[in-house]
Amino acid sequence: MIVAIIFTIITVLAGFGSDRLFDPQSRKSVLLAYAWIGQTLIMVLSTAYRNLIYVMEYDLTQKRLGVWLYLILCAVGLITTIILLNKKKTTWYLFRANATICLAILVVTTPVHWDRIIMDYNLHYAGNNIDIPDYYYLLSLSPHTYYQMEQRLNKMKLNDQTAQILKTVRKKRVEYNYDITQTDFRSRTVYDYIILKQSLH
Repeated sequence: MIVAIIFTIITVLAGFGSDRLFDPQSRKSVLLAYAWIGQTLIMVLSTAYRNLIYVMEYDLTQKRLGVWLYLILCAVGLITTIILLNKKKTTWYLFRANATICLAILVVTTPVHWDRIIMDYNLHYAGNNIDIPDYYYLLSLSPHTYYQMEQRLNKMKLNDQTAQILKTVRKKRVEYNYDITQTDFRSRTVYDYIILKQSLH
């Protein structure tokens, strides 16, 4: 799909320069380009839906979030290409618009604590079934999520496996709390202070 999207945009840029966009005889070619881009957008939407099915069946992960982010960027690139054809914009517009949107997405998504979102989603939709969440994957997430997992496990009826996981989570949380206290305040993040506050309760 990556190759198809890149090939689509390059073909449009190569085949429809500024002169050809203003040529009335190129109308049929432009319509075919719209159809090609539309077909690629359908492929993007289909991939997004399949990724949603994976999330519903096998929990949310960092890579599945990354797939959605990639698909959003792909859709943005295709939509700006449609605007280029429809509004008779230049190639510089395409690069400038896509760069601006990518920067905006980066600014918006960077402060978000995605590991906490993953933890919240996986534990919430697990219900009371202790076999649904992949606790070993959750243990690989940021230490800032350990408190959430510990609170969740404390409310459950534990078996041997989950009891061992709870023991591991507590150990990791204590170790990380100790590491935070040994660092200078300039090295701490906002989430580190939240963890320290949670450890007092």
